[in-house]
Amino acid sequence: MEMVGRFEEEFGVSLDIEEITEMENIGKIKEILRKHGLDL
Repeated sequence: MEMVGRFEEEFGVSLDIEEITEMENIGKIKEILRKHGLDL
């Protein structure tokens, strides 16, 4: 949960519960952050 808070703070995004539970690996994390307009 701490990691999610850091993502939200660092990248200025707000993640919903579904996205948080889908964050199982680095590939999925990047995919979710890209949906929020981040170019990773």
